[in-house]
Amino acid sequence: NLTELINVFHEYSKLEHIDFKLNLEQKDLSEFIRAYVAHKYEYIYDINFNMEVEIPEHKLLCYFDEVQLKRAFENIISNSIKHNKEGTTICIILEEELNDYKITIGDDGIGIPEDIINSIFDAFVVGDDSRNTKQGSGLGLAITKKIVEKHNGNIKLISDLNSEFKTIFEIRIPKK
Repeated sequence: NLTELINVFHEYSKLEHIDFKLNLEQKDLSEFIRAYVAHKYEYIYDINFNMEVEIPEHKLLCYFDEVQLKRAFENIISNSIKHNKEGTTICIILEEELNDYKITIGDDGIGIPEDIINSIFDAFVVGDDSRNTKQGSGLGLAITKKIVEKHNGNIKLISDLNSEFKTIFEIRIPKK
């Protein structure tokens, strides 16, 4: 656990450094997310979670860093798994909009406690007992936000306890 915590702190500090640069390459975002989902698919089902995926069949080209974007997705999905019970459905949706691509990652779990919704992307914020655990460093979503912003994108939390998916992270990455 200590080694993992040290690695997370290192990743966070690396992203904060002024000289940190993404390895941006123009690639097909549809294919990248399709491959990511294929890689996660068996694990998600093995732990008794479900997955809903909507990815366009056609190419959606943009510049992104595969390693860092994968890390951002992992942080969101790991939180969903950590804080929800078996049977939860995780959704991943990719949509093309006028100037950007919208990536939605959400779940139909228990939602995020109201007391941390406004600070969810701040460093060291962790869930309370209503999300089952206080495990973790509280850096995962802070790292995710930094990664998205380094892509000239933005991320926001949409938390609606009255909708099918209680927790939704909406990531927007520019086409150019």
